[in-house]
Order: sequence, then C-alpha cells, then structure tokens
Amino acid sequence: MTYGQFWLLYLVSALVAYWCWGKLLFWIKTPGIGYHLFSLIGAVLIFTPVPIEAGSMYWAPGFLVVAFTFLISGPESVNYCIPWFAAALAIGAAVLGLGLLVSLIRMKDSVKDSEASA
Repeated sequence: MTYGQFWLLYLVSALVAYWCWGKLLFWIKTPGIGYHLFSLIGAVLIFTPVPIEAGSMYWAPGFLVVAFTFLISGPESVNYCIPWFAAALAIGAAVLGLGLLVSLIRMKDSVKDSEASA
C-alpha cells in the first residue's frame, strides 16, 4: 500500500469515526455550545496529522503518533506534537466561533421578523 492510499483509507475511516463521535451525544435534543465543543475536540483528535518524529517528512494521524511515541520513548518525547494540536484547535475554535456568530445573527433576524409580523 502506498503512502497516498494509506491516507485515503484513513480519511474514509476518520469520517466514519467522526460520525460515530457525533453519535455519542445522541440524547441531546437541542445542540448547544457543549455539543459543539465536544465535536471540535473529536475533530481535532481524529483529523490532525503530525510528523512521525520531529523533522520527519512522513506524517501520521496525531493521536496514533502521540500514543506510540509515548509508549516507546516516554512522555517528554511527545512535546513536538503540541504545536500541531494547538494549531488545529485554534483553527477549529475560529471556525466554531464563526459558525456560532452566524447562528446568533440568524436567530436575532428571526426574532425581529416574528416581532414585525406580530
């Protein structure tokens, strides 16, 4: 299996895993900020790629790199992964904030429309 085929297979598997991650909160009727934060953490854990070792040109899913590096070399050797997860979390938080802002604006507009029609 080539490197590209591995990433294609992982992308399909990650999409299924992210769908399952979202189903963990099946009991929530109205998704709020907690639901979206839980989804953000799942997306960061599942979709963040990290170099296999510091300076390597080969990448792997971040949670696997952290787990195996931690088991092989100990906790101090996974420090190079922190910036990758932090960057993914910052990008995800920005997207989440933008989405919540848009939904807040839509909610205000729908309240104004319902008040105008009443």
